[in-house]
Amino acid sequence: MRIMLVDDEFLLVQGISEGLTDNGHQVTQAENGKQAYQIFAEAPESFDLIITDIKMPVMDGLELLKKVHRLDVDMPVIIITGHGDLEISIEALRLGALDFMLKPVKMKHLYLAIAKLERIRRFQENFLNVLPFVDPVRISIPSQMILVDGVTSWIRNYLHPLYRKHGISVNEISIVVTEALTNAIVHGNLEIPSSLKEESLSDFQDLVSRRETEFPYTEKKVSLSFQISPEKLEMKFEDEGKGFDYSKLPNYDDSAAMMLSGRGLLLIHSFVDQMIWNEKGNSLKIVKNLPKKELHHATNEEI
Repeated sequence: MRIMLVDDEFLLVQGISEGLTDNGHQVTQAENGKQAYQIFAEAPESFDLIITDIKMPVMDGLELLKKVHRLDVDMPVIIITGHGDLEISIEALRLGALDFMLKPVKMKHLYLAIAKLERIRRFQENFLNVLPFVDPVRISIPSQMILVDGVTSWIRNYLHPLYRKHGISVNEISIVVTEALTNAIVHGNLEIPSSLKEESLSDFQDLVSRRETEFPYTEKKVSLSFQISPEKLEMKFEDEGKGFDYSKLPNYDDSAAMMLSGRGLLLIHSFVDQMIWNEKGNSLKIVKNLPKKELHHATNEEI
């Protein structure tokens, strides 16, 4: 991928840049938001991803995020932040950031985020994989994680004109679909607690793979339905699991607590206007309002 890396800490930039380059990515460096925006505004099509620190001189990461998305609402941006800046990170998500990484950045987590973005971008292959499970407004799939990227790509492709018309980030909706389907499959139908991932990622992945092939989990499906009106997009995700007591979730404003027990839900909450659970806790409806918004073009003064 063609990545712009923005930070005023030289050693951090060099370390991340070397890691990304070693993994086959092209990296352009900038030392603050203003310099990054000047480079980006000249050729937005030259970049696939921006990774930026929050706190920088001249122009910070939040302002860079806003200005970038005025030019290209679909440009994915990953925020780098300190442990004491979680609230700013949540604000960045609400402004359209794709994800955030805590300092010191763990390269394996960054590679996972980039790999997820690359998978989302592979439209056609995933689109064909999911076609057998699609009807006009409802998708129903077995509890298999390999199908999540296909569904996400299909929704991304199907709704893309809607994103452009209303100035909504295609990456935001893709993350919502990916996280909601993952929760429904893994925690709903496969009945695997998120705590296991914190204890051992390999054990977590092994258990997911095993239960995808075991009865009765193979009999359970996840459904996604969506409805579009001039004012809003509604999506409903439903699994066939036991459900859970969603009232015991931490407050979404308590970002530190949500990071421990509901990172996926925190991301979803940051990107939509409403999250509505059914009584059992195995069905989630999300609502995204559709404001009318014209695409912005950079002026000489802004650059």
